[in-house]
Amino acid sequence: GVSVGGPDGERRPLVVTAGWAGADTAVRDVAAGHTTAEGTYLAPWLFTAPLLSPSAGQLIALRYAPNGPAAVEYLTALGSRLPGEVATAAGYEAWRAARGSAGPAPARLYATAVLYVPGSAGGHHHEESTSWLPSGMIVPVAPLGTA
Repeated sequence: GVSVGGPDGERRPLVVTAGWAGADTAVRDVAAGHTTAEGTYLAPWLFTAPLLSPSAGQLIALRYAPNGPAAVEYLTALGSRLPGEVATAAGYEAWRAARGSAGPAPARLYATAVLYVPGSAGGHHHEESTSWLPSGMIVPVAPLGTA
């Protein structure tokens, strides 16, 4: 019962399931006002800072808490072994699988936002530690039920 179509100027939710390059274009088009959207819903595999940083109202369904103990352990391990490397959902899932971690939890919707302080570097983030979203926050919005 859900109709699917391309962006048409109407304010509707934009669901992005493309690869990283296509998702980058979609997110930047929303942020620049070239595409109107009532929320930009990213597929779980698109959970990475470069796609979360532009201001496009990103929401993402995840089956893990990005600020939970296991995710923070992954971020710490990534930062110590590969300084400056961007954390990704695929990297986290591979790390969990290699450690024999438990299966995924029920899906939950998360909202993302980059914090901007006037007079700051304007989007250029220089942090010592790896983070899902440097200078930003990822907050739970709603459970999506079990599948």
